[in-house]
Amino acid sequence: MAIIAEWGEPGQTAARWSLRIDFGFMVSYGAFFTLAALALRDYAIARGFRRFAFAGIAAAAAAAAAAFFDATENVLLLLVLGGNGGELAPLAASLCASIKFLLIGFSIVYAVTGLGIRLLNGPAGVSSSAQPRSTE
Repeated sequence: MAIIAEWGEPGQTAARWSLRIDFGFMVSYGAFFTLAALALRDYAIARGFRRFAFAGIAAAAAAAAAAFFDATENVLLLLVLGGNGGELAPLAASLCASIKFLLIGFSIVYAVTGLGIRLLNGPAGVSSSAQPRSTE
């Protein structure tokens, strides 16, 4: 924990604040990508894209789980900053961070792919031949 000692008290205080503020961010991104995946899953169901809809269930769960692993990582890092957790806490925090990035990465790829599919196929429930024509 030489780096923590090198930071001194001001650096450690800043790190604690940063980790605490991050809890609000993880709730935000976890909720956003969970809801985005569920909305895109519903869109896929309406369009008959069964495999993409099934992946949406996994993407929603992955986004929520990513926020959980992020919270666990932050708790472990706060323990380390407090001089607790021994040698295991930094390793466990690193493992949680890796899992978090893997899970949220999957959810982001799903959301971006779903957005692309939606832009290419239009809104659910409206076929291209049923769209109103301009009378001008």
